[in-house]
Amino acid sequence: MTRKEFLKYSLGGLAGVGVLALWPGCSGSSSTTPPPTTGGTFTSSTVQSHNHTVTLTQSEVQSPPSAGIFRETSSSVYHTHSVTLSQADLESVNAGNSVTISTSVTSGHSHTFDFKKWF
Repeated sequence: MTRKEFLKYSLGGLAGVGVLALWPGCSGSSSTTPPPTTGGTFTSSTVQSHNHTVTLTQSEVQSPPSAGIFRETSSSVYHTHSVTLSQADLESVNAGNSVTISTSVTSGHSHTFDFKKWF
């Protein structure tokens, strides 16, 4: 192979890599799709090397039930916790405030959630 052939094939290969990098579906991890506003998922504090999640709906925050809401957290390390937000808690979140709520005690520990308006 001559030097001229080597350069021709090498540069052709580099151009092919450049085209693949620009090909749809091969881009980075950024997304132009906005996140859904119908629900907000919150992650608890980490206690005993694990955490939990819980989801509130936008309608629960905008029109809180008079009895508030009760949720079970996601399961982690084979257990869940209970979370209760009063009507006043939900109204505070809707007003743009951060509300910190502790979970029930399960397996000898609890977690805290910081709820804030996401929409």
